[in-house]
Amino acid sequence: MNEADMELTGDDDYFSHLFRSVVWDMMSSAESSSTEEPLRPDSLKSTRNNMYDYHACLVAARAAVSPIIKDHAMAYLRSRQNQLSPMHRLQIPDEIFSMIFELAVPAGRKDPREAPLAIAAVSRSWRRIALATPRIWTRITNSSVHHFLPRARSAPLEVEYRHVKDRRSTSLKNFLSPLIPHSDQWRVLHLAMHDTDIPSFADLATTPATNLESLRVTPQSMLGDLDQVDFDIFCGYTPRLRELDLRSLALESFTFPIFCGLVHLRFSTIEFIGTDEDLTYQVLRVISVCPKMEELHLGPFYTTEPSHEGAHSPKISRVPLPSLRVFTLENILNPHIALALMDSIQFPSTTRVRLSVDDDTPFQLFPSIPSPNLCLIDSLHVNWNTRGWDRDGSELLALLNINYHRSAIGNDTTMLFDRILQQYPLPNVTRISVKMHRESDVAYLATIIGHFPLLTDIWLVFGTGVPHATLSALPNSLACPTLRHLYLVDCPIEPAMLLELVQSIFRRADGQPLPDGPTALTLVHCVNINDDTISELGSLIPLLTIRKALRNTPQGELPREYFFPQ
Repeated sequence: MNEADMELTGDDDYFSHLFRSVVWDMMSSAESSSTEEPLRPDSLKSTRNNMYDYHACLVAARAAVSPIIKDHAMAYLRSRQNQLSPMHRLQIPDEIFSMIFELAVPAGRKDPREAPLAIAAVSRSWRRIALATPRIWTRITNSSVHHFLPRARSAPLEVEYRHVKDRRSTSLKNFLSPLIPHSDQWRVLHLAMHDTDIPSFADLATTPATNLESLRVTPQSMLGDLDQVDFDIFCGYTPRLRELDLRSLALESFTFPIFCGLVHLRFSTIEFIGTDEDLTYQVLRVISVCPKMEELHLGPFYTTEPSHEGAHSPKISRVPLPSLRVFTLENILNPHIALALMDSIQFPSTTRVRLSVDDDTPFQLFPSIPSPNLCLIDSLHVNWNTRGWDRDGSELLALLNINYHRSAIGNDTTMLFDRILQQYPLPNVTRISVKMHRESDVAYLATIIGHFPLLTDIWLVFGTGVPHATLSALPNSLACPTLRHLYLVDCPIEPAMLLELVQSIFRRADGQPLPDGPTALTLVHCVNINDDTISELGSLIPLLTIRKALRNTPQGELPREYFFPQ
């Protein structure tokens, strides 16, 4: 007898016993309702004709048992059907399924329980394999700690805690209690805490975390902040820690061992207990003990003590960071901190530099800070934010949020950008994209173009604030001897004015083509241009391209080709 036959025989015995039990219960109920004497099995036949219709009892029992039999039958058929599926017939080893399950559990899922539990609910065999695959149970959160931790066994753990304002929620102390014995398995530790959790965080001082690779500490809310936090934790020994992310908290010292040997470091909205000079020195000291740094995000910083008149930070020799890929300096309130950082770091030529300001940051900070790789920038986009890319499409420069400081020098984006270019020469730019917001931007465009002697492609994107009449100044603004390709996006220009623009840019005074002049024009969503105008333009321009409006990305952002051609 094979396994299937044995299973069927067992089911037959179960259903036979179930049916007899249901009949017996029904007959017992009927007898107890008609007499006080207990119903005995040997008297069942004698009482059948007098007290109850035995046939009706059997029909009722069958009706009661049928749904149970049907459910068992459907489960049995599904099991047999699963065994006939290609996966079962191919006899794929459990190890292969385990690998597939590990890849099927996304790292960034909001609810880490969803994918493992869904896999385990497919079939009995998948559940067996899932429970034997520790790596799909390694994301430990407030809601999964008690169920997932035993299943993770000895696999590296990704521990995420978030303080929730709820009486039934788990505190950090209770959350860490079952995890402390497994601290050598922690690979990732992300804590979104409340001030009431800080004492429990301090208890980590004697907790070893020899395999920890990533640590992030933030307040529970994006709008909140934490009181002073002491990072003398993990017995002072985290040999594998490479990523440290600290946001919206107060610190007194960066001298603890946890700040050494990092590859990714982020200090964001940090209140430093001390002066600007102390802060600068300690940040530079951290950078000096992280020679393999790849990403560095600094600021905003806030200090609690005023700087002493004439005080200077202790001198630190220049710090080489040959592997640095991204450097972000965000909302530094005191320019001399930013200058000290920029002067002390030796940047590779391929470093992507991002400078950001807010309403409280002096505009003078921008012209004061040198960027290390301006000569590599080939493409430049000028809007409220200014971004620059090299020939491979890697972003090297980002000047962010500068629109807040237009009042410092005027009300125009292009005027502000001209001020920046006076301090940031970009000698090798060949492509520029400019967002035109108002009338003065058109008039000031020539000044911007004059900064780029190698410019070949100009991409003008028009906003709704540019009056039609001001477009007549475009021919003078676009006077560029190296120009080869002009792009007009969302331009409200009228046909007659466009033909005049083309004649002045693409042709000589006698109507002949310029020998080394522009050769291509691309119009994107220029709604006033009709078919007759397009036909006439085709006779004047060697290469004419007409395109409709470009679609936004799923996130609602404009595609990059909106600012630069692909």
